[in-house]
Amino acid sequence: PRHDGPMHPTEVDKEEATDLVILRRAEFLQVLEPLYDQYNLDVSLLHKTDDNSPQQLAFAFITDTQAYPLLSPRKRLERFALACFYYSTYRQSNPYTPQPSDWSSEHQWMLHYDVCVWQGVYCHVEENGHVWEIRLGSNRLSGGLPMELVLIQELKVIWLPNNFLHVSSHDARLFGLLPRLEVLDLNDNY
Repeated sequence: PRHDGPMHPTEVDKEEATDLVILRRAEFLQVLEPLYDQYNLDVSLLHKTDDNSPQQLAFAFITDTQAYPLLSPRKRLERFALACFYYSTYRQSNPYTPQPSDWSSEHQWMLHYDVCVWQGVYCHVEENGHVWEIRLGSNRLSGGLPMELVLIQELKVIWLPNNFLHVSSHDARLFGLLPRLEVLDLNDNY
């Protein structure tokens, strides 16, 4: 936007920050859209700006952070997928849990640390620290699993027993799209 007079320095900083976020979002969309098409995911979820969907919240979390340029493209995808997981399972109602509570513990989640230090996320040191396990049993997770977990291609273990998750047969196609998945434990969920 054009301004007709001198701008206060904080206005300039805010405008530059906004422009930077817009550029990051455009860049990340260029990465995500083909992947959403590849896995037959609902790409419209990425374009709804007035929506508080897990995808929109995760997208903002990734692109609005100063750490964005420091992350490799693959780390951005993993972080986005895990943020979608968080927002899809944190205080989300489902037919069996209409009034969900907080997770029992969410140590380091949704902070700007590397995802490998987030509670229950394990990374493979020999493969450049990429995510290969999610272990959050008995943690009061509710809602459902997001399809965006397919973006974590090294994922070998999903261990989420004793929670309040609801996984429909449609959502279950996620597991067939994870080529390295070896352990799946959703015991005592819905």
